[in-house]
Amino acid sequence: MKKTIFLYTLILTTVTFFSFTTITDTKAPKVATINYYEQDLQLKELITSIEKQDKVAIIYFYADWCGPCKRFKKSFKSNLVKEALANAVFIKINVDEDVEKQGVHANYGINVIPTFIKTNPNADVIAEITSDEWDEDIPENISKVMNSFINTDTYHK
Repeated sequence: MKKTIFLYTLILTTVTFFSFTTITDTKAPKVATINYYEQDLQLKELITSIEKQDKVAIIYFYADWCGPCKRFKKSFKSNLVKEALANAVFIKINVDEDVEKQGVHANYGINVIPTFIKTNPNADVIAEITSDEWDEDIPENISKVMNSFINTDTYHK
């Protein structure tokens, strides 16, 4: 009886371990992010340079204290999310820092964070979403919405 319980425990532990490692596999490519205020380029120039790499530029407005922003960042560990975001580069703009600098968030009328904006090369908005687009901040929901947002010309949930 003790051997059977030990065997079942060992099997369950092994399955749980391998299930977890496939979800957070570090071999998948990292999510590409750029801190806007660490760049010498203007926003239009930065978007153009990203698009020349055949990537989609996404302006990502966030704050360090924002709960949904923290959960979105945490989802970067998931392979589902990494794959969904593989064709994108996030231009991160911390709204608290932005208030003191250029006020980019005000130019886009951002009043909810996190907000994600897809633009054309002139930095004009093509599509805009917030984390309200997915029900829960879990990789399955985030990856589905972000994949559609990034990889379509016009976003449809």
